[in-house]
Amino acid sequence: MTSSRLESYLFVLLISSLISCTLFSAGFEVISTENTSIDNQVPLLLNSSPSFDSVDTVNLTILFNADMHGWIEPHDGYGGAASMMGYFQNEGYSYDNDSFLILGGGDHNTGPAETTLSKGEAVIDVMNAMNYSAAAIGNHEFDFGIDIMEYQKENATFPLLSCNIYDEGTTDYANFTVPYVIQEHAGIKVGIIGLTVSSLYAMYDIDYDMGDYETAVRNCIGDVESDGAEIIILLTHVSPNQLDSLATDISDLGIELFLGGHSHVSYNNWNGNSLIVATKPYSIEYAKISIVFDNSTKTIASKSAELVYNLEGGSTPDSSVQQVVDYWLNEINASEVITYASNDVYDGYPESAIGNLVTDGFRYYFGWSHNFGITNNGGGFRDYFRQGNITLGDIVSVIPFENNLLELTMTGDEILQLIQNNHDWYSFSGIRYRFYYDPGLIIHSVQIFENDGFYNLNPSKTYIGLMSDFSWWQYHYGMYSAVDTGVHYRDAVIEYFRSLDDISSYTYDDRILETDQELPGIGEFSWVYLVTIIPVFILLMVVAKTVKRRKITLEH
Repeated sequence: MTSSRLESYLFVLLISSLISCTLFSAGFEVISTENTSIDNQVPLLLNSSPSFDSVDTVNLTILFNADMHGWIEPHDGYGGAASMMGYFQNEGYSYDNDSFLILGGGDHNTGPAETTLSKGEAVIDVMNAMNYSAAAIGNHEFDFGIDIMEYQKENATFPLLSCNIYDEGTTDYANFTVPYVIQEHAGIKVGIIGLTVSSLYAMYDIDYDMGDYETAVRNCIGDVESDGAEIIILLTHVSPNQLDSLATDISDLGIELFLGGHSHVSYNNWNGNSLIVATKPYSIEYAKISIVFDNSTKTIASKSAELVYNLEGGSTPDSSVQQVVDYWLNEINASEVITYASNDVYDGYPESAIGNLVTDGFRYYFGWSHNFGITNNGGGFRDYFRQGNITLGDIVSVIPFENNLLELTMTGDEILQLIQNNHDWYSFSGIRYRFYYDPGLIIHSVQIFENDGFYNLNPSKTYIGLMSDFSWWQYHYGMYSAVDTGVHYRDAVIEYFRSLDDISSYTYDDRILETDQELPGIGEFSWVYLVTIIPVFILLMVVAKTVKRRKITLEH
């Protein structure tokens, strides 16, 4: 071989080697033409997908509502359960899409007739049809007793959660609940811890202890993490302001989503890196929480929440859910017309039209023989009476609770203290008074019904009255003598309503007025009487003299 041919051969071999090395090295590295810094070099392994976005993320959507209170049918321009499911489907939900969770914030019990008269069975059936993933236990889950709680646990296709309800005197969880659950959604292990409002013990006569929020969560979270939870949600029936404090107290635990209820308010806010969300009650609203989960780091990359109204006509109602709703509307027939209302009748302040009717009903049932009737308004009334025929279902919707009437024995001084301490919370029958602020609350001119009319309250005298047992248990247990009459408070109101042609005519009668003017009692001296009587007396004297003069003139 000549030297020139050898040189040509070596040159070709060298060029081929360089080309092979270049092609081989290209399989390991891609260099950005925009920025060649080391931080922007993206490794591309052999046989991998040629993509610049190598982050492994998963989308998770939570659909949440709290305080349904049995409102499974439309009302006041808002949709019911079938409408809400229609909205969920508009968000992308389907029964076979496991990237969605539907969660409830407690108090699904107690509301319209179909839920109340079925002792919550109707709303559990509807929630089953809606495919709820889990629900917190709220205080109104106790309205029908522990036996019904256990029945609901057995019949719900979703877990009822609370980590702070214990058997009395222990830290053993109550048998009708579980503290948490681990569910897999979109390949992510989601830990859901339940929590119940701690004031439950004051609302019901139950043999259970309520644990402190922070202590209960800290005692529970270790097990949740040990069971492999990658995302932890605190699903509660606790007001958002309390959750905000709790989020601060347990910020070291890394819980990024707090869902609340109980206070019936919309809430969508941040506490550090934690998102706190609550919704309005009665199926009016739901929250859509969007989570992007980074599988490579096993952390939440982003999260956001949106509150959405469930407007009637705003979605196509889900037919399978509507079928369950229709079944219970037919099963619980509460369409009997009891009375009529020519105008809407509302709760109110300082005097409640509904409160006046309800407490008058207490006394009517017993022949008006009691001096007074008392009930709590506000949370005690869950609806209002709409103009038109008032049915049994309407009355149940307004006063849905399972309360009996108690007969109380109280002194005048005790009644005065009760009014002073509960002025903006109670409605009364057989009691009237005046108040003003200077600058604190001043209660005066308190009068009570006796025999033939109202008389000034005598602090040392004993009076007999009626009160719903819930009010007594929650606020006055052991303070006053009380005997159970065995009469359901709603039965008394229904009988009273049957006697009325139009309940709108028996609402406000100035039982409670904001004024510093004194209210006179029967047969008692008052400057109000004096100012009224003197002009009348003068007028009568003038008339008498005029008549006398005319008589004298006629005689002459």
